Amino acid sequence: MMIPGWSGLSNARVTLFGDVYPLSEDEQEWAHKQYIAKHPHGLSEQWGNFHYFRMQNISDIYFIGGFGTVAWVDAKEYEALHPDKIAVDGGEHNLKELNAIFSKPLRELLASVSEVDDAALIPIDSKGIDVRVRQGVVWFLFFDFLAKVL
Repeated sequence: MMIPGWSGLSNARVTLFGDVYPLSEDEQEWAHKQYIAKHPHGLSEQWGNFHYFRMQNISDIYFIGGFGTVAWVDAKEYEALHPDKIAVDGGEHNLKELNAIFSKPLRELLASVSEVDDAALIPIDSKGIDVRVRQGVVWFLFFDFLAKVL
């Protein structure tokens, strides 16, 4: 998932290292149906020789959170985590709705303290939200905004 309003190297990404195996023939069909459901005009239709794989035994995880945020993530800790309920259950949809309602008032609130050209809520989860603020061509991030404001 890409953070709305961010692209290229400013976007968060992760590299997973581990053992990769092709899915069985039965699983290939199931995986293809899943892929087409999410990407109806996907490349698999153009290439024709598209195959699906499963990663097992994740050994290392390298997280890049955009410019200036990089970290190795402990694979065992990662495997023990449970998905964040808010992020999984409609986080992106909720984020679009919240931005439609609060982006302008948020920009106005922040503009009372400093020059702000744009402000938007970016990833939302159970720990709060992050806010992206633009001043001219410079972007700033405020992490866990709700926790800091409250």
